[in-house]
Amino acid sequence: MLASSKRMNSSSRSQILLRWKSDKAQSGPYNVEKEILTSRFLRDTETCRQNFRNFPY
Repeated sequence: MLASSKRMNSSSRSQILLRWKSDKAQSGPYNVEKEILTSRFLRDTETCRQNFRNFPY
């Protein structure tokens, strides 16, 4: 179960990154707000995953 949830996480994250990159390309100059939100979201998911890994079973 751990492995499958981790796989799901990484794939959804790459999808988000791909979508975000194409959005950035379309929006032209720079969408700072979106960049901040995305980086915050990615950092949160990363923290969650680390906490999950460190969780004693």
